[in-house]
Amino acid sequence: MLSHMPELADPWRLIDLRKCFSGQLAQKAFPRLVEAVEQADRTVDFVLNFDKDGGGHAIVQGEVKTVLDMACQRCFKPVAVAIDSSFVLGLVTTDAEAERLPEELDPVIVGEEPIKLQDWLEDELLLSLPQFPMHGQDECHAEFKAEPPSLPDDDGTKTDNPFAALAALKEKK
Repeated sequence: MLSHMPELADPWRLIDLRKCFSGQLAQKAFPRLVEAVEQADRTVDFVLNFDKDGGGHAIVQGEVKTVLDMACQRCFKPVAVAIDSSFVLGLVTTDAEAERLPEELDPVIVGEEPIKLQDWLEDELLLSLPQFPMHGQDECHAEFKAEPPSLPDDDGTKTDNPFAALAALKEKK
C-alpha cells in the first residue's frame, strides 16, 4: 500500500497497476466539505484500491472515516458526527457502459485526462453527511417540553384544552 496519493492521476493506469493508496488528509483539504460543517480541524482516514472485479470491470474500492463538527438542528450547538463509509465505483467511458454495470457498482465516467482522486473522497464524504445532525435528547442543549404550550383566548386567559372555548359556546345556547 502506498501512503502518498498523487494530486492528479490516470485511473486506467492505476487499475492496470492495481494500486492502493491509504493515509490521512486534513479536513481543510476538502473545500466543499469545509462549507458544509461548523469546523474542519480534524483528519480524514482514506483508502482507495484500484482493481478489476470478477467480471473484468475496472473498479475503485474506497473508504473514508472521520468525525465532523456540524450544527445540531435542535439547539444549533456543535455536534460530533462520525462518518465511516465504504464505496465501490465502476469506471466506464460512456453512458452505455454505465448502464451495463452491475447494480452494486456506482458508475463514474472517466476519459483519458488525469483526474483528481481527492474529489472522489470528498464526494463520498458529502454523500455521507446526515440531513439533520442532532445530539441525542440527553445531550442536547435545546429545551424539550412534554406538552405543547397553551394558547391565549381572545380575552387573554389561557386554556389548556383547545376545544374548551367551543364547549363554552355550546353551553350558552
